[in-house]
Amino acid sequence: MNKKIYIIISILFCACNLFAKNFLIKDITFYKDSAWQKVVYNYNDTKIVNTTTFISSDYIEWENYTYSTKQYKDGAVSEICDYTWNGNSWIMYRKELFEYSNKKLTLHSTTYDNIKEITTYEYKDNTTIQKQSFSQNDTLKNSITTIQKTDKNKICYIKTYSLSTQNDTLFSQITTFDYTPQQTTSTTYEKKDSLYLPTEKTITTTNKDKKTEIQYIYQHNDWIPATKQTSYYNSSNNITKNLYQFWESNFWLSDYKHSYWYNDNETLSSDAISILQYKEWEITDQIYYNYNYNNQLNNASIEQTFWSETDREYNSYISLYGNNKPPFILCNNINIEYTDIPTNISINLSPINVYPNPSKSGIVFINTDLIIYNIAVYDTKGILRYQNNYNGHIDLSHLNNGIYIIQIDTEEGKFSFKQIINNY
Repeated sequence: MNKKIYIIISILFCACNLFAKNFLIKDITFYKDSAWQKVVYNYNDTKIVNTTTFISSDYIEWENYTYSTKQYKDGAVSEICDYTWNGNSWIMYRKELFEYSNKKLTLHSTTYDNIKEITTYEYKDNTTIQKQSFSQNDTLKNSITTIQKTDKNKICYIKTYSLSTQNDTLFSQITTFDYTPQQTTSTTYEKKDSLYLPTEKTITTTNKDKKTEIQYIYQHNDWIPATKQTSYYNSSNNITKNLYQFWESNFWLSDYKHSYWYNDNETLSSDAISILQYKEWEITDQIYYNYNYNNQLNNASIEQTFWSETDREYNSYISLYGNNKPPFILCNNINIEYTDIPTNISINLSPINVYPNPSKSGIVFINTDLIIYNIAVYDTKGILRYQNNYNGHIDLSHLNNGIYIIQIDTEEGKFSFKQIINNY
């Protein structure tokens, strides 16, 4: 299957939360990978029933590309079917099913390419048990079980283990959480032989106008700093800067920063990525946002600078809200048109959207109205490769190219998604 399809499908329905604005989206057009793509929306009242994506190299001739449908039961999405155009007809290549009980997700299954992924959820008091299984050609490959306990709406304990088809334990790990008024510490222990040994921890400190997240790894019986992210906020609690650093022997070395500027009405006017060059911050690329009279995003585009990379076609993540919140689309520019159908209804068409997929940068965004407690990433063997609290995005650029499973712990239970990493 054409890998571009993954990018499209992640976009088709994640823009749905824009419905909370005054108008419905009619279509979204964006430029990426030397081609234009257009997503057209069809509704039943305010619910999306299908989207069709077209592709064009010249913005004149448009061809069928992908098609997706949604069905609902009791107001919640029950089925998603994704199709691709083979030149003559639509061929379904992926199907998702959702089941609920007492407004909580109890089962989510995904079928594609003779692969079936099934996740079940059990809720007992303050404990959630999630069981995932991965089968190919009706043969079970492996399973992952995660047990999460909460206390006063805060996650306090996570145990995750993976079993082989012979029920042998492939790995087992425990993460504990400690809280103070301004600080959260998560510590991960991995089972080796019969002992749980510390492997990594994250300390997040929150102040009035700043949040700092430091990741440590356990080496030589000591905690060694690894990476640091510092987020700064204005008086309206809008983020103004993200500074990314890594530990270099005995000091923090700045890697890059992401800056944000706002209009008088607190809509995002521009954001930019900067790198250090000769001890000075230099902007590599900058996104400019334009809005209609209703403060809905009309269009956005990227401008490169002298310091931009020149050995590839340039794209970046553009916020569809225009306010630095998901969903995002990896593209060069974007245009949005709306219908004149007013609505004030907030619709949750899908519990969680994860995108882009595949990710060519290793950066993955998550769109959901649910509260996220923790995120873990596993490889196809069930081995944990990443775990952290969600902070706007997750950075998987350190992972090898391949397929991974993203597990998201939320207030409504656990959700799992297949993620493709295809770094440049």
